Amino acid sequence: MKPLSESFKSDGFNFRQLYREGDIALFEKSKSERNRGYEVVRIQKREACLAFGKLLPAREVMPSSERWGKDGWTYPDLTSAQARFRERVEAQERAALGTPRPKKRFSGAGCTAASGSR
Repeated sequence: MKPLSESFKSDGFNFRQLYREGDIALFEKSKSERNRGYEVVRIQKREACLAFGKLLPAREVMPSSERWGKDGWTYPDLTSAQARFRERVEAQERAALGTPRPKKRFSGAGCTAASGSR
């Protein structure tokens, strides 16, 4: 499997990996020195496939836009991004050990019976 590059360009942004543990990574995302942010992602795996007449190898990729909020998060500052990174690494470790996530108590606040949202 081809690993996700530690630095790449996408949509006019430069991405540089700062940390990675397992499938969780923290990237610096920038267009310039003043236009900088951070993204924490759960790296996705793609099988080899034929696309546009080319065979693409099995590879790691960034989460799609549709997966943002579940497998990817954007932060304006490094401190917040590092906190999310640690949280996701801990969740990854719990999952690997088969340790259940601590259950939250249901309060009913903010829920509606007819809600169709996520």
